[in-house]
Amino acid sequence: ADGPCRATGWLASADTLASLDAVAALGCRTARDGDAISVDPAGAPADLLRTAKEPLLIDCRNSGTTARLLCGLLAGWLPVGGPGVVLEGDASLRRRPMGRVVEPLRAMGADIEHLDAAGRLPLRVRGAALRGCRHDLPVPSAQLKSALLLAGLHAAGETVVAGGGASRDHTERLLAAMGQAPRRGAGDALAVGPVGRLRAYAIAVPGDPSTAAFFQVAAALVPGSRLTVPGQS
Repeated sequence: ADGPCRATGWLASADTLASLDAVAALGCRTARDGDAISVDPAGAPADLLRTAKEPLLIDCRNSGTTARLLCGLLAGWLPVGGPGVVLEGDASLRRRPMGRVVEPLRAMGADIEHLDAAGRLPLRVRGAALRGCRHDLPVPSAQLKSALLLAGLHAAGETVVAGGGASRDHTERLLAAMGQAPRRGAGDALAVGPVGRLRAYAIAVPGDPSTAAFFQVAAALVPGSRLTVPGQS
């Protein structure tokens, strides 16, 4: 982004904390104040990552979203010629499939290497010159769609992602708030092109129905319960 970003209504959970820690590991300045977070990209060490002798290690812990979105973001953002970034996770995350994200990114020219079992973490991402192409998703997946859209921001030419229409649209909304709403094509196709910098944002995150659902179900099971869920849209 072209300046500090701020979000209120941020949900502190194991997955979101893993993502925030990954952003800090990449050199951004982060801060938390209650349900608000701020991220300042000014310190992101592109030059440091280019001249480092060893790859930067990022522990995604148990967050598949963190690992898969970072694959797309780092593939074109990292400086070419540097040692790159190693994405690691806990025992559970190392069993989860990553090939569904890695292979489409490789089709764009991404330099991603599995360091152990094929299609699993840990993996190393090095900077590469990406080229835009069309991706037809076999099944709707917000994580895969988001990874490809993020990669497309750093690829030459247009990147088109189709087949993700039934998946969550958080990334499209965020890109729109940052001045780069994906262009809509035939059907549910989305297209992005290369950008220099995105616009800094100040946003309020709506309440998360999937998180509230556990409490809503519990209240429905107990006669006489009354539950208020604020901030949902």
